Amino acid sequence: MTFLAEVGVGGHSGCGGFGLDSRLWGLLLDQALSAKVVLSNGTLVTASSSENSDLFWAIRGAAPSFGIVTEYRYKTYPAPPSNIIFTYSYTVSPTTASSIFSAYQDFAKASAPPTLGLQASIGTPKSGNKVSIALTGVFYGSKADFNTAINPLLAKVPQPQSTNIKTYGWLDSLQVLGGQGLNTTIIPDGSDTFFAKSLMVPQETPMTQASIKSFFDYIGNQGASSDTSWFVLADLFGGQGSAVSAVPKDATAYAQRNGLINFQMYASSSNNAPPFPSDGLAFVNNMFTSITSKMPSDWKYGAYACYTDPTLSASEWQKRYYGDHYARLVSIHQKYAPNSVFRYPQAIGS
Repeated sequence: MTFLAEVGVGGHSGCGGFGLDSRLWGLLLDQALSAKVVLSNGTLVTASSSENSDLFWAIRGAAPSFGIVTEYRYKTYPAPPSNIIFTYSYTVSPTTASSIFSAYQDFAKASAPPTLGLQASIGTPKSGNKVSIALTGVFYGSKADFNTAINPLLAKVPQPQSTNIKTYGWLDSLQVLGGQGLNTTIIPDGSDTFFAKSLMVPQETPMTQASIKSFFDYIGNQGASSDTSWFVLADLFGGQGSAVSAVPKDATAYAQRNGLINFQMYASSSNNAPPFPSDGLAFVNNMFTSITSKMPSDWKYGAYACYTDPTLSASEWQKRYYGDHYARLVSIHQKYAPNSVFRYPQAIGS
């Protein structure tokens, strides 16, 4: 599975981490066959479908609240021989960016095959009232099949200002996508001062044209003047044939199986060091509400538990992260971690 080199396999697997190959194979937690878990009383137990199965259910989506996972066993897949990494880049007006994203969302729901990992990467040039948007990702297959897969999207968007398409072997593709190489022992530890929010757009109620326009108008006008260093990623998550969506909703604690597009909104201090800009929280929160304010008040969007958002109320994070799985998670937590050793502000049962 592909994910950034600095993201540990435990956090990726324990929360529901997503990669560009997830629509093809499923989430990493969906590949877990068993785990070794240190419980709050110090005992080491095995969790699997046949042993401590309730704990196994819980740690696949909410692991930080239940114990320290020291080992995972996974099923694996043959490495694809052809991995086509691509980027189509635009610097355009908010209106044009809105039309590009609308086409992206329509394509995501109706046409994108599971062999296509796709992401919209969004930012604002410092010139103001412009939006940079790149349609980027990886296709697992031949160049001919890639062209067949991507052409329905390209037919609905303007000619990109730059295009980059290259074919790689499996390990080389991981290095390019990860951006840091695969040997994490030689990568120095980094730090950041940031605030992030996530928003999972449900497949049954995708974003309206009004919400898309509101979002791009906001970042086109406010993004250039922000004193943060920021970006937005909108990952294609579901859609036709997605292996993530094919897993039954109650198979694991991970609750976002009906997601179509997952937004990550991320802003850092300009030098990645404290203090975080005083208006940074409002900037990201307003970016978020530029979407939600134009959707129905009962819109059932989700959020990703390991993009921790400290501005959410208890009822809000419980609903957005875990949906109707939360009550079951609390019950399992009382069985395996009743003294709440693994506690943090948004832990299960906190």
